[in-house]
Amino acid sequence: MWRSVKVLGYKVGTEIETSIKVRDCSDCDYCSVCDSCPTCQECNLCEVCNGRLRERYDMSCEEIQDRGWCTDVCEFCNPCDGCLYVRNPDYCPYTDDYYYLPAEFLEKYFMETYEDGSCGMEYPTKPFSSLTDYYYVLTEFAELIGREYMSPYDRCGGHVNISFTNWEHYKSRIYNNTVYFLDLLTFMFLSRDSYRRSGYHFFPDGFSDCTEKYSAIHFKNYAVEYRFPDSPYDATNHLLVTAVLLGLSMLKTKIRYSPKEKIRTKGLYLKFKDSEFDIKSKDKVYLARKFKKMHHYVKPYLKAFSQELSLDLNGMLKFRFQNPVHDSDFLLDDIVNKFNL
Repeated sequence: MWRSVKVLGYKVGTEIETSIKVRDCSDCDYCSVCDSCPTCQECNLCEVCNGRLRERYDMSCEEIQDRGWCTDVCEFCNPCDGCLYVRNPDYCPYTDDYYYLPAEFLEKYFMETYEDGSCGMEYPTKPFSSLTDYYYVLTEFAELIGREYMSPYDRCGGHVNISFTNWEHYKSRIYNNTVYFLDLLTFMFLSRDSYRRSGYHFFPDGFSDCTEKYSAIHFKNYAVEYRFPDSPYDATNHLLVTAVLLGLSMLKTKIRYSPKEKIRTKGLYLKFKDSEFDIKSKDKVYLARKFKKMHHYVKPYLKAFSQELSLDLNGMLKFRFQNPVHDSDFLLDDIVNKFNL
């Protein structure tokens, strides 16, 4: 029997980290502006050589240019002396547009991009009031940028930002309910390469720790940021973890558990964030029970989100638990049609 829930007005966004580097003159092997030098393009051979080349070869300036004999001209005029174009980013043929936004039609969905010190260019999305729009941008971005630039091995994360009506008044409950499932969520959604990002999302032992930048649950002034997810190289996987986190954040119930359970949660979380997924049988049983508990709480929210997306998020979540990312050789993107409603 499904419990019905009222989904509050929400905003979701993500900070997509990539391994794309901004080009500058220091890492350029060859200044290709010379291939189409502005000075040479505007050069008037007759004025530069005073007709000497024409006399020597008995041909027109146009013929001399066609034969590529401009180097002979350089012997007379030395156009490279005091060049203002070479190693000048303002004239670099490599446009910066690719490194900041992948396509004009996506530009409206992103905030200002910047270079992140842990990996490369970071693309923060604007907040979305629709998971459908959010999923569209994730999918288009992965296809245009290329999944190879979004690998957890290159320390690329995909922090999820969530807010909803009056969320600021429920921070304590949000922390209580989400911290309890951090071990399960990292077990399900992190890859074998996620250990490369291990230092960027620590376990918050208490509510006060959530003000720290690198806390796995980080309370900003405009949203709660979940820092453990990998980059959305698998857009459908990222959609699913976002929907689960949104449902857990919106819970009106404060989940009860003992301090001993929290200690166990932390212990497993520390293992999983370091990509240590080989666990004892008793821990597997424990996670299975915990999954049923989490699913009990989030399934009415996922049902509501599923109707918006025309995707069976509850079925997808069960599949993800049975086939966690670290133990799968496929993307949810590749099999998403199995979950169409």
